[in-house]
Amino acid sequence: MSAPESRPLVSVGIPTFNRSKSLERAIRSALAQTHGNVEVIVSDNASDDDTVEVCGRLQREHANLRVIRQQRNVGPTLNFLKVLEAARGDYFAWLADDDWFDDNYVEACLEEWRTQPRAALVAGAAMFHDTEGRPVEPRVEPPLRNSRPLLRVLRYFLGLRHNSAFYGLIRRRDLIEVGLDNAMGADWLMVAALLARGELVIAAGTHLHRRHPHAGEGGTSTDYRRMAAVLGLPSVQARWPGITIVRNVLHFYATQGRRSGLDRWQRGLLLGILPFLFVVRALSNPNFWLRLASRVR
Repeated sequence: MSAPESRPLVSVGIPTFNRSKSLERAIRSALAQTHGNVEVIVSDNASDDDTVEVCGRLQREHANLRVIRQQRNVGPTLNFLKVLEAARGDYFAWLADDDWFDDNYVEACLEEWRTQPRAALVAGAAMFHDTEGRPVEPRVEPPLRNSRPLLRVLRYFLGLRHNSAFYGLIRRRDLIEVGLDNAMGADWLMVAALLARGELVIAAGTHLHRRHPHAGEGGTSTDYRRMAAVLGLPSVQARWPGITIVRNVLHFYATQGRRSGLDRWQRGLLLGILPFLFVVRALSNPNFWLRLASRVR
């Protein structure tokens, strides 16, 4: 086995906690990338299953795999940031511990980076799977190629669904500048802030594979009560998650000038438009009325 290059071009960060059964698949998919100059970083958030053994075995097999073990559970947001802090590549991608990449994911995204100078985020299409691993639903994020930052951000919030672009390939320096808050909707804010800096490009012929949110045990975002608990947020935020996320989005654009990537006048216009946009989206969604009816009962 040849030694890895001294400085990787791409870093893939996998934060994990107590999900050793799917973790190995995630790690192996990152290690199997057809682009050769990739490092893989795992941050184990003080798991008490056999995550340590799985990581140790794979680390002995692959010199480009690094494992960080947290001495105590630091929460999911900080664990996501731990892999970013440890990364050395010019480009970075997160990979959830129950997801996996096609072998050509990094290579296909890098090719788009080479030909699309206005890109800020490049991602493959998302393919969702059931509990047996069978593909059940492909979802392609619409590319956001408008030359005007404010219009890209508005179109993003208008068309937002599963936000798989969060797991795309991003310039590491941009991610460090944008950051990731410990709040509901933080992944939305991160992607929106990146889109203020450049375009979202969808790489053809490659996929991020994800567990369908209704296929058994999913990630944190499938249950708002669980999300609030693991993020250490007040339980009332889980009761009205939509209101909480809208509040977080509006607070972000009211207070975070540099991080948002937008000029003051653009942020002001966005603050005027977004509440109306979110209300229209909620009222046009049948699930909104079903959830509201269940709370009234």
